[in-house]
Amino acid sequence: MVRAIECWLVLILMLFCPQCIVVYGQESAAVYWFDKGNDFLEDRSYEEAIENYDKAIEIDRRFSEVWVAKGIALVGLERYNESIDCFDEAIKINPEYAEAWHNKGLALAIGLGRYEEAILACNKAISLSPQDADFWNGLGVALVGLGKYDVAIDAFDRSLELNPSDASSWKNRGNALCNQSRYDEAVEAYDEAIAINPKDAYAWNYKGQALLDLGRDAEADAAFAKARDLGYSG
Repeated sequence: MVRAIECWLVLILMLFCPQCIVVYGQESAAVYWFDKGNDFLEDRSYEEAIENYDKAIEIDRRFSEVWVAKGIALVGLERYNESIDCFDEAIKINPEYAEAWHNKGLALAIGLGRYEEAILACNKAISLSPQDADFWNGLGVALVGLGKYDVAIDAFDRSLELNPSDASSWKNRGNALCNQSRYDEAVEAYDEAIAINPKDAYAWNYKGQALLDLGRDAEADAAFAKARDLGYSG
């Protein structure tokens, strides 16, 4: 059984800070609606976020950050084709916008299963910003989709070299190892994720699955119980 890869929505739910964005001379009202949209995005109120992003776009269609933010909200609604259209709009405005390439790759991989295209997009993001750990994690996700587990693990390892505290990369690494029946190593990866965030129900559940595959039933039961206590219901 192929183990699921965790990345998105947590990875792509990036919040945008108006103080950090590049403004292309648009009216300040566009930033106002952008900021309001981000507040709704943070609350996972995706429809309301999109309404506000659309108001910002009406004022300035070349506000590339808004297109990416709208794309992320659309991913939250599982409207993946529309999200990719938004990421493409951002890329048209700024072909070197690494975050747009990255999020496009994730939507292609996780939302649509178009892994070859996703890898191209993720590699483009990495070429623009090779020190971004999230981009390597995203590439690993796309590679797992093609069953290229060794190369995926290399990508997760690079992500963890850049950010050893990224629990998502540890979990994704563990899942890729499970797909190779390397359960002992997978448990170690999940333990790293749990050390970073002991309240991560998914990490506990993944650990339980790996322990079960190792025949360590009592430990697996304890891990599953912990996952349930933390709200896991899958």
